[in-house]
Amino acid sequence: MSLLCVFSIYPIRKHLYEFFLLFHITFAVLLLIAIFYHVSIFDGEYNGYIWACAAVWSLDRLCRISRIVSLNFLGRKSTATFNPDANTVSLDVPVRSWLRPKPGSYYFVYLVHGIKPWESHPFTLSSWTIPSEWEPEADSSHSTIGRTTKPKNLNLSFIVRPHHSFTGRLRNLIIANHNRDQENVATSSTGRIQSPVRVLVEGPYGSPHTHRLDRYKSVLFIIGGSGITVALAYFRTLLDVLKQKHPIRLQQINLVWAVRDAAMFLEVFGDELGAFWRQQNSEVSSAVKLQIDLYISDSAATLHQSGTSSPPEVGEVEEEKRAEAAVTAATASDSSSSTRTSSAHSRTSTEASINATNGQKMAIVCCGPSRMADDTRAAVVSALAKGYEGITFYPEQFNW
Repeated sequence: MSLLCVFSIYPIRKHLYEFFLLFHITFAVLLLIAIFYHVSIFDGEYNGYIWACAAVWSLDRLCRISRIVSLNFLGRKSTATFNPDANTVSLDVPVRSWLRPKPGSYYFVYLVHGIKPWESHPFTLSSWTIPSEWEPEADSSHSTIGRTTKPKNLNLSFIVRPHHSFTGRLRNLIIANHNRDQENVATSSTGRIQSPVRVLVEGPYGSPHTHRLDRYKSVLFIIGGSGITVALAYFRTLLDVLKQKHPIRLQQINLVWAVRDAAMFLEVFGDELGAFWRQQNSEVSSAVKLQIDLYISDSAATLHQSGTSSPPEVGEVEEEKRAEAAVTAATASDSSSSTRTSSAHSRTSTEASINATNGQKMAIVCCGPSRMADDTRAAVVSALAKGYEGITFYPEQFNW
């Protein structure tokens, strides 16, 4: 039991997740077996507790398998797109579900390739595509949480930052498929590699949120790195609310995003943010102003620890210019929307962003490293102490 606690600490779960998972399951089973023999001298007096533990574990496995079977199209492949410049993988998975996805959900993804198809990895849902005929329930609160009497087909989207183990194998699989079959695997003009992959998803898990951000006059997202998936999920939900054309209070969305390089911003903006921007201006009668403050650094550690770094390279400067150009092109018809791009030596000024609201009712959503979350929390406390009573803070989980 002591070993299970020691090997469950966050650094091991972060850097050696698959080792943690295998070790945890193996030693949990060995622990039950050891306890069984340990209490055998009591002639079965305590066996009921052991069988209860075994029953709970078996029921959990059975429920997870049932969810996988009910959610996935076993004969249909998913699409994975790897962007070498941004070092990101966009994963689109077709599923069937009775429930409309919600921000804050995460799914376990199984890569059905190689010798470890049983291994899974949790990823936060970033976006989804729902059939037009699946409309939300009509009620007084204009809820965007829809139900249906039979499952509907939809696509779940995830943004993955490849590192080692599971995510590294996913990236390597896409590259291997591209190298093996140049004709059937697409490569875009931007250098992105697209490949069909066999994956299964299990979920949703977590505590999906029903925060009604449209009830606030403004929303401020404080995001670090891959925490952008949380903001994207909220954007998707807000777009559904806007399409219902009910009167809403929301007038302004501010996204403050600190990323390692502009390439990731370009990837996400091209696939997700830009689409949201265009849709909410073309399909919604009362468009919401959207402002992006982009902070680019060579290293997130440099950004948060010292606040300084070496001068940006020429290529990084070009990427920053491309980032601003991308937003400018997307918002050419919307003079009320804007973006600001800051170099690596700049630091996100959370308190300044909050003070700029002038005390109006505002929701603050933060998803980033612990230092960023602490800074945001402190800024909120400071603003409340100054009399800004209309602020609501929603911290989101960044690390597993």
